[in-house]
Parts: sequence; structure tokens; C-alpha cells
Amino acid sequence: MKCDLCHAEIVEIKFRCSPEKFARAVKNGLTPNMQELNLSREQYKKDFGVEFDDRGIPWIMSAWKKMAMVSETDWALCEKCKARVETKL
Repeated sequence: MKCDLCHAEIVEIKFRCSPEKFARAVKNGLTPNMQELNLSREQYKKDFGVEFDDRGIPWIMSAWKKMAMVSETDWALCEKCKARVETKL
């Protein structure tokens, strides 16, 4: 299992965040870090077969925020990301 925010391996899901709380954290400034954006770039290349350059970072960030705001399922979080989310609530 992986953390839904940073994709770190987690053995057991100890922390879940409701979609409403997660959306509130995003509204209050929670954003993915560069490692998380790089994972998004890899997914973009996998999905579309082309590299994604730095000019696309605002697009990735916007797409991530939109997805996070409409999510209807709990977010499984590692301890580090749980703390990140809590600082934005």
C-alpha cells in the first residue's frame, strides 16, 4: 500500500483523511511537493507517451488540486503526510 499523497510505502493504513478534510487542507494551501510532482510527470509520460517539461508544472498542480477537491474517497496517509495535512486544517 502507498500513501495517497507522497506515494511512500506504508505497511498498514493507520491514518485516513476524509475527502472533506482533505479538500479543506487543499483549499488552505496543501500542495504536492516536487517529488510528488515528478511522480505526476511519470504518469503523464506513461499516459500520453511524451515528456512533460517544467512549463507544465502549473498545469499538473492545477489538475492535482481539481482532482483532490472532487475526491469522494478517504485518503490513506503516512505519518508524515498526516502531519502535513493537519497543519492546513
